[in-house]
Amino acid sequence: MSALLLGLVWVGWTARDRFLPVEVGTRAPDFTARTLSGEPVALSGLRGEVVLLNIWATWCPPCREEMPSMQRLHETLGPSGLRVVAVSIDALPGRLDLARRPGGDVAAFVREYGLGFAIWHDPSGEIQRIYRTTGIPESFV
Repeated sequence: MSALLLGLVWVGWTARDRFLPVEVGTRAPDFTARTLSGEPVALSGLRGEVVLLNIWATWCPPCREEMPSMQRLHETLGPSGLRVVAVSIDALPGRLDLARRPGGDVAAFVREYGLGFAIWHDPSGEIQRIYRTTGIPESFV
C-alpha cells in the first residue's frame, strides 16, 4: 500500500509542471511557428517588444467573435509599439488529425476579417503544450 501511495505522489510531483499555467512576470516561453507564406518565425525574434500573443483557431466561435477586437487593438495601440501576434492551431487542411479538429483556411479567414496584424500558424498545436493552455482563445502579454 505504501508503495502505491509513494508511486502516486511521485507521478503527481513529476507531472505538476504540465498543469501549471505560465506565471505572471515570467519570461514568455519561446516557440516556433510559420507565417502564412510558410516562413519560419520564433517569438524570441520579438524579445524586447510588447507582444499580445493570442492562440486561436478558425473553427472556434469565441475566437471568431474576438478577432475584430484584436484588429482594433492593433490599429489603436500598434503605432505605440504593441505587436499583436495571433497563432492559429488549425490542423493542416486535408490532414486527418484525430486529436484535433480539421482546420479551416487560415488565409481566407484573415482576408474575411481584414486582419492586419501578424498571423502565425502552428498546425501541431505545440504552442498549447508550451503555454499550458486550457482552451482557446487564450491571450498572453
